[in-house]
Amino acid sequence: MIIFILSISFGEIGHAFQPVRVLSIIFFPYLLSSLLAHKYSKFQIYCFYFLSSWLLFLILSLLWTPNFNKGVVELVAYICHFSAFVLLILISRKALAPSNSIITGWILFFVITSPFAIFELLFDIHLPFSNLADNAVINYGNGVVVNKKFSALAFYNMNTYITALCYSLPYILSIGLRKYSNKNQTFFLLLALSYLYLVLMNASRGGIVCSIAAFFCFLFYYKDVKYPSKKMWTFGSICLIFFFLFVYREVLFEQISYRLIESSLLEDTGRMELWGTAWKLILKSSFLGTGIGSINDSMAQYGLLITIPHNLFLEIFVQYGLLLIILFLIFIAIVFYKVKKSNKINQFIVYTSLIILPFSSIINSGYLLMPVFWLFLSSLYILSTSYK
Repeated sequence: MIIFILSISFGEIGHAFQPVRVLSIIFFPYLLSSLLAHKYSKFQIYCFYFLSSWLLFLILSLLWTPNFNKGVVELVAYICHFSAFVLLILISRKALAPSNSIITGWILFFVITSPFAIFELLFDIHLPFSNLADNAVINYGNGVVVNKKFSALAFYNMNTYITALCYSLPYILSIGLRKYSNKNQTFFLLLALSYLYLVLMNASRGGIVCSIAAFFCFLFYYKDVKYPSKKMWTFGSICLIFFFLFVYREVLFEQISYRLIESSLLEDTGRMELWGTAWKLILKSSFLGTGIGSINDSMAQYGLLITIPHNLFLEIFVQYGLLLIILFLIFIAIVFYKVKKSNKINQFIVYTSLIILPFSSIINSGYLLMPVFWLFLSSLYILSTSYK
């Protein structure tokens, strides 16, 4: 399980043959044999019906998609992602402590990638297939030009990496809710500051909003945590965060303010135009969806430079219509309901992940073709049904 989650650290290395997809192909025979050999709960059966229905609809939509060839390519990618989703669940059935494995995997993802991301921010050195070049600049006009700092690692663009960071945030914060020890609290504070630095320096509005929402969720659970020197640790942590913000105030102001010049914290004109166009396509398709591999071609008809809505829910709705968006929301609702029977740490992670989902779902584009998204969903499922 941990290896599966850690494989997302390689981002888009391999392009079509990303590590998560390769692992899904390798373990596909195991998936088929395991599906036939076990009995499943009602929720597990629903998950399989949910993915089977989605897969069937993907195949049927090839009949009306405007880009059949691209649809076939995406169909193969979806099969790999669905396989990864199910494989993580099947592997968790044999784990002694599946929750701990899931939590450890996401924390290790951050621990492994964050030093490289910080290196990118400090030295402006990036992998060659990043969508922004080294020494990229922000031009404010009137002769004011500053360096654009960003970290994308192997994820091609910084928005994909920030989305993955948002998925990992509840797992990082859960460290602060565990059994007290100086070592544990120091590790938690170090990770929290690293996360804060990455999100603020990348000037991600969605990442900042996710962080604020997750922080309030953390406070809600943290008030019930009791351990020696809690007040001292809390006060010291707040002072350290404010000291960090003070030291980096100028560069943080530069990075964030440029994102707000022509927009607000929560929206901008470009995204609103994309969302408006997406709704036109939904209505035009009579809520049936435009089909697999169609979203770029369909939105391009309206003369847009960006041809994907930067919204997870609209990506589902536009391409696959009312039926699949309802099935997806039912899945989310069941996860939300199921986790109330799990332990406090699992509840915190799942509830926080779902609360920030509307915000993490507008950071990037192409969510459905991101392996990290499907492992994120599978992880929430496992936590919601696990008591160990």
